[in-house]
Amino acid sequence: MGLKKKAEQNWKTGEQLIESGHFDSAANRLYYALYQLVTEYAKTQGVRWKRGKNTPGVHKQAENFVKKQFGSDKKMAPINK
Repeated sequence: MGLKKKAEQNWKTGEQLIESGHFDSAANRLYYALYQLVTEYAKTQGVRWKRGKNTPGVHKQAENFVKKQFGSDKKMAPINK
C-alpha cells in the first residue's frame, strides 16, 4: 500500500477518533497522515529521507523539508482554549 493511501486511512481514522472523543489518539493518526503526505510529496521532488548514525531523524528531516518548501518564518495562530 502506498503512502497516499495510508495517509487517507490515517486521516479518516483520525476524524473518527475525534468524533468519539479520543483526541490524543486522533492527534497521532492525523500527525502520521501529514507525515506520510509530506514524505510522498518529497519523493515527487526527488528528496528521500536519509538514515544513519549521523543524520537527523526522518521526522526532523520532514520538518526541515516543509520549512524549506513553504517557509519557516510563518507563525501559526495560537490555539484558543
